[in-house]
Amino acid sequence: EVKSIPIIHIADVKYMPIEFQIDKIWPINSVGFMSGQPGICKTWLSWDIAVSIASGTKLFGLYQCKKGKVLAFNAEDNPAMITRPRIEAFGRHKNLNIRELDLSLLNIPSIFLNDTGTQKQFETTVSQNKPDFIILDPLRNVHSLDEDKATEMSARLLHFLREINRKYSCSILIVCHDKKPSKGNGQDRASQVRGTSALAGWRDVAVYLDKKADEMTEVQIYNRSCQSIPPFLFTLRTEKDSNGNLETAQLSITTHGLIEDQKELIALRTIKEVISENSPISRDDIVKKAGMNRKKCLGLINTLLESNGDILKDGVKIYDKRKEILN
Repeated sequence: EVKSIPIIHIADVKYMPIEFQIDKIWPINSVGFMSGQPGICKTWLSWDIAVSIASGTKLFGLYQCKKGKVLAFNAEDNPAMITRPRIEAFGRHKNLNIRELDLSLLNIPSIFLNDTGTQKQFETTVSQNKPDFIILDPLRNVHSLDEDKATEMSARLLHFLREINRKYSCSILIVCHDKKPSKGNGQDRASQVRGTSALAGWRDVAVYLDKKADEMTEVQIYNRSCQSIPPFLFTLRTEKDSNGNLETAQLSITTHGLIEDQKELIALRTIKEVISENSPISRDDIVKKAGMNRKKCLGLINTLLESNGDILKDGVKIYDKRKEILN
């Protein structure tokens, strides 16, 4: 006798409000992907997400993360030379001890999650360690399938990952690559992701990264279960110690206007130093010593003079007597 498929009346479905692993960005127990061109900070963002969740701190210093256990796999970077220093750098920026982070790595050089035996190992690992958030970076290095074949990818990989997500109540983030850019293709953002469109149908969350001017990265987030936040921009800021080793790292939300303001402040600082070290000095000499475009430099000189030299609080005050400073 063939048994029927279980059914439930809609009124008997218990309502559950949305909880977030990353506030406004990633609901708990969701699957999704992050995609972008090479060199666009995909892995940097993945590690910032990992550190923020593993410590229960804010992503971008803005979006609160629910503290949880993170399990990650990165196939492209050396764990000792690249991965650990980057995670430590994010941790130091947040004043965290790496030992206190609930963050573990799959300690293997490669993995094919479409293989039945490997799937059993992976499920056992998830069952034993009970991670709240899993990161697989990048997609092309966690399977041996043809990414352009929807049936193959869905049946042998994506279906398995969705089962892990639901059976063990954990989120899964897959890092992907975009197709090579082509001019004027007019495609929507989802169609630029490399491989089958089955990935877009599988995901609960999609994070798209695009390079903008001044080393800024634009983030677009699409969420199936809640309203998506507007696109925003971030920059990667790193500091190195006296030996050239990575000391701290942070991803900061920014705007085009803020970047321009920062550039202007740097230029004003340079001009102010030139004037304070060489006063009195002619306009032409300021332009030469500052090494700037003449028109821009003269405009910034006037800005300094109009502000009575107080444009930068940590600098030396500049005379407001133009004849003594500029011939």
